[in-house]
Amino acid sequence: MSENPVANVTNVFKPIPPEKRASIQLINDCVFHGDETKTPYQSDAICKLFTEFKALGVKGAANQGGFRYIKNPNPKPGETPYLAVILFSTGKQRLWRDESDNDRGVYVYYGDQNQPGKDILDTPKKGNKFLSDLFTLASSGKAEDRKKIPPVFIFDRFGAGTYDFVFRGLAIPGVSVLPSRDWLTAFYLRENRKDNPVLNFKALFTIANLQAGSPAYPNHSFISLEWLNDIQAGKAYESRFAPKVWKRYIDTGASSPITVTTLKGWPGRKAQLPDDEEGMEMLRHLYNFFATTKAWKPFYSFEFMACDLVQRLNPEHINAVDKTQDNQDGGIDGVGQYDMFQNDENHLTLSFFVQAKCYDPDRSGGVNTKDMARLISRIKTHDFGVMVTTSYIDQQTWDEVVADGHPLAFITGRDIVMSLKEENVLTAEEVDEYLNKNYGWLNTGKPEF
Repeated sequence: MSENPVANVTNVFKPIPPEKRASIQLINDCVFHGDETKTPYQSDAICKLFTEFKALGVKGAANQGGFRYIKNPNPKPGETPYLAVILFSTGKQRLWRDESDNDRGVYVYYGDQNQPGKDILDTPKKGNKFLSDLFTLASSGKAEDRKKIPPVFIFDRFGAGTYDFVFRGLAIPGVSVLPSRDWLTAFYLRENRKDNPVLNFKALFTIANLQAGSPAYPNHSFISLEWLNDIQAGKAYESRFAPKVWKRYIDTGASSPITVTTLKGWPGRKAQLPDDEEGMEMLRHLYNFFATTKAWKPFYSFEFMACDLVQRLNPEHINAVDKTQDNQDGGIDGVGQYDMFQNDENHLTLSFFVQAKCYDPDRSGGVNTKDMARLISRIKTHDFGVMVTTSYIDQQTWDEVVADGHPLAFITGRDIVMSLKEENVLTAEEVDEYLNKNYGWLNTGKPEF
């Protein structure tokens, strides 16, 4: 087994002046390292990359904060007040953790409102105001509005240290496969049940595929920092260093995401279970609830939640998943319909089958080939299956499914806990409350609708 490749690291100990920018390339997932001998603010590499342009009177990016702006010193009426924006994430926010979905080329970034009882746009850095204005322009469908959109660069903290930053990519607001109303959404969240909820934004960006390069560097998958010179001069679009994919977006609204294709090898047991003790405790409480139901068969009672979970994870395509009868179900616990191209006259509908396994997440064995055999036997042409488990899929089973090309999806313990957290169920005690509220009837025999 090969080791993980080491990220490309560039030391940025001093500000990069405009005349030196040709030596810096922004490549997706490259790391910029600050000076460890300085304080965190003094060592910040991002502000040293996006420095001021004294001849133009344009200040550089700040050395702290999630929203960092290159401000337009003299905006004309109707122009954006920002020439460029850097979105930075530490990855440490417990409630709203920014994250990349590399399989789809999407970056999820949360706003900067963190206080209850305040207007969603009323934040010190005006980050939510920026997101609101940005996505208003992006969703209008007009090229003249898109031309007002500044380049957006995304950086994450890299590793456990303070001084390393990774460039995630050039971000285009919105995701082409979703309606524009879903690109920026407001939602309530709170630390625990006793706290007042906070109203914040969730923004979806497309990470641009830079493969076509720029007019200055055709077919090179990087952004030359020389582009910043023209950005600060107010000529982001006209610049010969502007990525072709970005100019195409401005002209047509089409975004080309960069996606990742990975080898579908067994990810391991740990990767299929929660990665922290809090998440594992939540999963244990869930398992124990269904393992001890009184009015329904223990363990089998998990089938109800499994069917609900499949539908909840895909609400745009699945209206409902019907649980099968306990007797003569052929080992299948749920049946559903997956709608594709719903807005087309000749839309497609695929049948799928659900099987649920309520297994102890702490036990050494997970879902095995025998468990999977019944589900596989029910799948016909144009059907697919979903295995839902409170545990994990073992290696032999995973490898055989991939090797044989069976159309199966897996929902494991980690996915279940992540789904609960999205519903603001954040602790083991809150799992108990959630289960008693939604599935408490399994202990009485009478479902509560």
